[in-house]
Amino acid sequence: MLLNKTVVLSFVLLVNSAYPTFAQQLSMTQVAQIYLMQDCGTGEKNPAEWLQKVIGFGDEVIPLLLDAVEKGPSSQAQDQLRKSAKEDFSRVQKFIKDGGLQDLEDREVAKDAEQMDENTFVEMRLTSFVRGYQERALNALKELNNPSVINQLINISNGKDFPEDLKKRVKEAIEGLKSK
Repeated sequence: MLLNKTVVLSFVLLVNSAYPTFAQQLSMTQVAQIYLMQDCGTGEKNPAEWLQKVIGFGDEVIPLLLDAVEKGPSSQAQDQLRKSAKEDFSRVQKFIKDGGLQDLEDREVAKDAEQMDENTFVEMRLTSFVRGYQERALNALKELNNPSVINQLINISNGKDFPEDLKKRVKEAIEGLKSK
C-alpha cells in the first residue's frame, strides 16, 4: 500500500533471505518498525520471524513497544498512509467508472470505496492500520512475557483518548501476562 515502505521492506526481506546476518545488523528500533509496520501484504512473508527478532531484544524493547501501543505509528507514517489511501480511492473510483477492476485486491478495495466518500474511506484505512500496529505491539509484549508491563498497560489503556476497541485487546494481553 505504501510504496516507499513496500520498497524498503521488500529490500530488507530480500537481503535478509540472501544474507541472514543483515537482520542482525539492524538496530532494535529498525527491527521493531519492520515488524510493527506490516500491513497490506508488506513484509508478511515471515511475520512470525520478525516477531521473534523483536522479542529477541528482550526487555530492552519494552519501552518502544509500550510507546507503540499508546501512540500508534508516527505522524509521518500516518501521513504516508493517508496519502496512499487517497490515491487508492482515486484509482479505484477510476476503475469503477471505467469498469476495469484488475484483480481481487482492487475488487475488495472497490467494495469499500463504492460505499463511502473519500474521507470516510481514508479514515477507515488509517484506523485499521493504526489498530494493527498497536495490536502487533501488544502481541510482542505478550510474547516477551514480562508481568512488569501490566501496570504500564493499565495506565495506557486508562488514558482519556485511548480507543475503546483497543482496551479489550489490552485487557486480553494483561490477562495473558497474569496467567504466566
